[in-house]
Amino acid sequence: MFKLIIGNRAYSSWSMRGWLACKQAGEDFEELVVPMFDADWEKRREGDEFAPSLGKVPILWDGEIVVWDSLAIVEFLADRYGSALYWPEEEGARGMARSMAAEMHSGFANLRRDLPMNVRKSFPAKELGEEVRAVVQLVHPEAAGDELARQLLEHCYERLAKYKCPRTIEFAAELPRQQTGKLYKRLLREQYAAAARRSS
Repeated sequence: MFKLIIGNRAYSSWSMRGWLACKQAGEDFEELVVPMFDADWEKRREGDEFAPSLGKVPILWDGEIVVWDSLAIVEFLADRYGSALYWPEEEGARGMARSMAAEMHSGFANLRRDLPMNVRKSFPAKELGEEVRAVVQLVHPEAAGDELARQLLEHCYERLAKYKCPRTIEFAAELPRQQTGKLYKRLLREQYAAAARRSS
């Protein structure tokens, strides 16, 4: 079984790439996440498992075979499990993909320094003129309230991409519908757009 040594994938794009490459192979692997740059980091990186890469991650061990650097890991796994898992089949497209991957992998030093990876950081939503809002007509209107709105938002966040989730939940006694019973979405949007213009 492979052993992959990485840093925190939330903050290390190199570790993320090595991890994704191993996942793409479809084989089980042992994942060892090491805290980086803590008080024990210098001592930890002197261990035998880190020696080939001088303490850098990701490192992939396959028995006595060791591969480090995320692109090298991709190529090692492509040799083992087939290039089609990682690169386009057509020769020209494959050459372009390798060039772009290498450029992104080793370039943009200023960007990496000024904008390090942090997938857990969030930013206040920018007002772009529109927002996702859910308007709900309940079978039992008496159930409307903050608690139900919270539950509906939780349901959305568990199942939808974040950008698709409503920022607010509103309850309406009745929604505009066509004679067939189909929701009149355009009229509903126009109602909220008009309200937004009046408040701006």
